[in-house]
Amino acid sequence: MYKVFLVEDEILVREGIQKCILWEKTPYTLAGEAPDGEIALSMIQEIKPDILITDIRMPFMDGLALSRIVKKSFPWIKIIILSGHDEFEYAREAISIGIEEYLLKPVSAQDMLKALDKVAKKLDEEKQELLSITDLKTRVRTGGELRISDATLACACSAAAGWFSASVSVPGSAAAAFFAAARISLAVS
Repeated sequence: MYKVFLVEDEILVREGIQKCILWEKTPYTLAGEAPDGEIALSMIQEIKPDILITDIRMPFMDGLALSRIVKKSFPWIKIIILSGHDEFEYAREAISIGIEEYLLKPVSAQDMLKALDKVAKKLDEEKQELLSITDLKTRVRTGGELRISDATLACACSAAAGWFSASVSVPGSAAAAFFAAARISLAVS
């Protein structure tokens, strides 16, 4: 389950998002809500959601200011901006902060779910990358074996100067045999 936090000053919009999406039938849970960025910030610090959905213009602390603080303090939180303004400057600033999605109001439940799914996919990819890095670090620390695949070796060989220049013609089967023969296993101690 992905924890979602909603910040929206317009109560009708906030309630609409709460009620129009059948949260219990999705991989998302609405973990909290706030009417402005100032109130939201302390709640976000406590809840630590995976995804923040915030309006761009609100009293006290707007969505862009909130997004800057959240990205600095909690860089893993993905942010979806809701805006009633189709202005380039808002979108440009949102991009510079690292916002994942920028949706124009009124937003349908279907569009919101598409944006959530896209952001969740990115969260999953980042989690997988982190697990791979953690696994690699563990192998290096414990003296485990690192295996370099044919594809990795091919990329390394292609990048190395002088392996295969444009003037050298290597038939496909010879190249495959080379990479198969060159498969290596590095023992890291």
